Amino acid sequence: QPTMSEIRIVGCHDDDTKTALKERLLDHLEASELPDHMSLSCIPLEQTVAATPSTDSDHRQGYVYLSPDASEALDPSAVPPQNVVIGLVIDRRIQPDRSKSRAKAVGLVAKRWPLEVCFKNLDANEPLNVDCVLEGMQQWWWNCHRA
Repeated sequence: QPTMSEIRIVGCHDDDTKTALKERLLDHLEASELPDHMSLSCIPLEQTVAATPSTDSDHRQGYVYLSPDASEALDPSAVPPQNVVIGLVIDRRIQPDRSKSRAKAVGLVAKRWPLEVCFKNLDANEPLNVDCVLEGMQQWWWNCHRA
């Protein structure tokens, strides 16, 4: 059973963007190399999803695109999805339905993080920082495998 989530940053616009993101990650991690479970790529999300091997007839079934605008939330009592796409918000200008529209364009199911189930006074449509979602997903996997 995995103990660490794999983090793949895909769709970097160019090698300069990829290098800048890697340098920022290394600075944040206080490391000289990325851990084995982290990678960066300029390959677009569409190609990454299409190239992912699967035993299902529709390989996209194993993916969920997180969107604060999605009509349905993930079920926190279920096993977490195997592949979660997190749209990186870097400019803080939230555009309604942006991630939901992106999920539809890529052919993935869009779901909300289950905020209304897990937190009493938090809006279900609240956009979250990427690091909060990553930490939450890791904790979810750890808790799921402990049960």
